[in-house]
Amino acid sequence: MKDRYANNDLKEYRKESKNRSFVMCEYEAAADCDIPPHWHTSVEIIYVLHGELSVTAAETWTLQGGELLFLNSAQIHSLNYTRQTRTVSLQVSPVWLYSVIPEFLTADIHLTPQILRGLSDLQPCEELARSILLLKDVFYSDEPFADIGVNGYVFLILYHLITHFRAGEKKNPKEPYQYQQNIRRLLRYINEHYQEDISLQSLADSLYVSPQYISKLFRQNFSMTYKQYLMKVRLEHAVYEMTHTKDSLLDISIKCGFSSQHAFIELFKKKYGMTPGEFRKLRSEP
Repeated sequence: MKDRYANNDLKEYRKESKNRSFVMCEYEAAADCDIPPHWHTSVEIIYVLHGELSVTAAETWTLQGGELLFLNSAQIHSLNYTRQTRTVSLQVSPVWLYSVIPEFLTADIHLTPQILRGLSDLQPCEELARSILLLKDVFYSDEPFADIGVNGYVFLILYHLITHFRAGEKKNPKEPYQYQQNIRRLLRYINEHYQEDISLQSLADSLYVSPQYISKLFRQNFSMTYKQYLMKVRLEHAVYEMTHTKDSLLDISIKCGFSSQHAFIELFKKKYGMTPGEFRKLRSEP
């Protein structure tokens, strides 16, 4: 198992299959932490081993230990981990799906905590969870023919999904393709320009949309305002700078786009419950 990165709060263990069609990830959270809004072309199934995970897409789901969630291809989502939460997820390439099981891409898969809690027969859920754990074991195995087992368990997981959690065929998307593209353009722009003084109006002008449209996107997709999201991005970068550099708090506040060091300290304390100085001191302790 390869540790892809560690930021002291969240560790990710990630491995790609030999045919490059599947990715398995494990996350371990040492403290409350977030993965910001993102997307990938693969479909994804998330299984919470223990702890609590909140996933926000068009709505927010809170998963407890033993619960699962299915996410469609290109579905924009963010994750919030509580302390000591551990999850495992499988991502499957839509290109591979189209070549072997094209029907899966048109199937409307409904797998959320709310659906699982309403089941009278838990056996399908238990079998799906068991298959994911067996896949995890063989995925990280060094045995010479482990890839045969990987393919077999992936097929079994897809079988469980399409057999037990298919609600029918996908209808026309509720949100058009351009709508999703606008969200991606928006997030990409903020992540590239968070250090600058970007107002809601200047952001709207750069993307050729109205400020009201951007505000609506954030409310509907992330349950927060544009300003709250921008501050969240800046604070996450500030945490990285304090953890990985010896730059002064003033330099970090300027580098991360805050209007002043005072504003940086106040926002940091509001989100993390301590000042940046206290945070840095805590991280420097053995």
